[in-house]
Amino acid sequence: MGRLLGDRLRLVRAAIVDTVPEVGDRVLLSLSETALLQASLIMYLGPIVAMLVGAVSVSIIAGPGEAGIILGGIGGFLSGILNARRYGARHDRDGRFQPVLLGPAPQSESAGLSVPSFRRMAR
Repeated sequence: MGRLLGDRLRLVRAAIVDTVPEVGDRVLLSLSETALLQASLIMYLGPIVAMLVGAVSVSIIAGPGEAGIILGGIGGFLSGILNARRYGARHDRDGRFQPVLLGPAPQSESAGLSVPSFRRMAR
C-alpha cells in the first residue's frame, strides 16, 4: 500500500503555531474531523465499493462466470486505489487536510489525554 501511495505515509507536515519542536519532543496535533472522515471514506471505502461495482458489472455484462467476476473485482479494486491516490495528490497541499501543531504535549500521561490501560484481569 505504501508503494502505491508514495512516501506521503512517512512524512507529516504540520502548520506550526508558536514554537518549533525538537526531534523527540512529544507534541499535540489537531486535524479536522470532517477532513479525517472524508479522507478515510475515500481511502478505505472507495476501493471496496469500486471492487463490488466492477464484479457486479462484469457479471451483468458477461454473465455468471467466476473468472470474469474475479477479474472485474480486481480491476474495480485497482481503479479504486488509483482514484484514492489521485484524490490524495489533489489534496496534498489543501490546508483542511494538514495537521496543526497545537504545542507540546502535557508532561503527565493523564493530563487531558485518555490512555487505555491493559491490565490482566483476574480469573
